[in-house]
Amino acid sequence: MWVRPEYERLGRDFPVLAAHFGIAVDAALAGELVELIGVFEAVDRHVDSINDAAARAGLTASIVRALREEATLDGAIDHTIDGELAASVAALRRLTARGGDVPADVIDNVERFFARSETLRTTTCARTFVQAVVDEAAPACELALLVAARVTDAEFARFFAVLSEVANLVDKLHDVRGDRRRGEIAVRAGTRLHARLAAAFLVRCALLLRLAPRPLSLIVWGARYLVPPSP
Repeated sequence: MWVRPEYERLGRDFPVLAAHFGIAVDAALAGELVELIGVFEAVDRHVDSINDAAARAGLTASIVRALREEATLDGAIDHTIDGELAASVAALRRLTARGGDVPADVIDNVERFFARSETLRTTTCARTFVQAVVDEAAPACELALLVAARVTDAEFARFFAVLSEVANLVDKLHDVRGDRRRGEIAVRAGTRLHARLAAAFLVRCALLLRLAPRPLSLIVWGARYLVPPSP
C-alpha cells in the first residue's frame, strides 16, 4: 500500500517520540502504524475522488458495513468496495480486530473521521474549516493509540493527540490551495483561512512543547516537517 513519504516518516518516527516518554516501540508495531496511516490515506483518496455528496455518503456507509462484516444491504450484495479500497478495509480490520471482531470504539472513530472529513469538504466558513481540521485528527489519533495500546500511557496519549492536531494543521497549511484548486474543498483558500490555520498551529505548538519531556529535541525533530513536500 503506497503511503506519502512524509506520512510514512511520521509513522516510522513514532518510536523516537515514544522514547522521549521512556516507552519502547518495536519495529513490528512501527510497521503497523505506518500501515494504518496508509489505510487512512487510501480511504481518504478514494472518498475525495467522488464529487457527489450522496455518493460519498454511500461509500463511507459501505466501508463501515464492511468493517462490521455486513455484506448485504436490503438483501443486495454491496459491490462498491474493491481493489485498493477493499485491501485497505481488510488491513484496518486486521490491525484493530479483537477476538475476530472490530470493536465498537473503532467503528465509532471511523464514522467520526468520515463526518469531520465531510465537513472539511463542504463548509465555506473558514472558522468551521479550521475546527474540522483539528477535530479530524482526533479519531485518527485514537485509532493509532488503540493499535499501540500495549505500549502507550496517558501522558504520551495526551502528547500524541496534540501532535496529531499539529500534523493535520501543517498538512493543511501545505495543501489547502491545492485542495481548493482540485475542487476537494469548498472554502476559499485565501489569507483569512491561512491566518486561522497558522494561529491554531501556533497555539497547539505551544501546548505541545509544554507536554513534551524534551522540547528542544522535539523542535529539532519537527522542523523538517514544516518544509512543504516536493510536488
